[in-house]
Amino acid sequence: MIYLGLIAGIIGGDALIKRSVMDKELEGEDRWNLPHGIEIHRMENDGAAAGLFSEQKTMVKAANGAVVFTTALALLCERRRKKHSLAGIAMAMIVGGGLSNQLDRVRTGPVSDFVRFTKCPVKAVRHLVFNISDFFILIGGFVLSLWEVFPHHNR
Repeated sequence: MIYLGLIAGIIGGDALIKRSVMDKELEGEDRWNLPHGIEIHRMENDGAAAGLFSEQKTMVKAANGAVVFTTALALLCERRRKKHSLAGIAMAMIVGGGLSNQLDRVRTGPVSDFVRFTKCPVKAVRHLVFNISDFFILIGGFVLSLWEVFPHHNR
């Protein structure tokens, strides 16, 4: 149940934050700066990460759907092996973030991104725009990679 709760929380939280950003835009605030070089400004992304493949929207939807589906199947297998695991939590983060972005693609076409790190020491990152789901996908992928690379107990 923890996995389903995490997935639902990511989808719901991302939707609430996106709605809040859109409401601020309607009030006339289309961009605002937070401390430490964090900028909030909504942008629509028709493609995958960094707008890649924006001309192949159908392919992006299919690829995203395949990744979410495959990760969800792996999560079901992980759930059958144990009650809860760090790998399961990481997979639930990927599934929740991926489903949230997929819902955007199905409902509206593009995915709404709105967080930019303008003072990031990595120049390439300064131009990327993220949403909350993207962070969960990245963190889940990182944790899952560490889970697979480093030995651990209770497998």
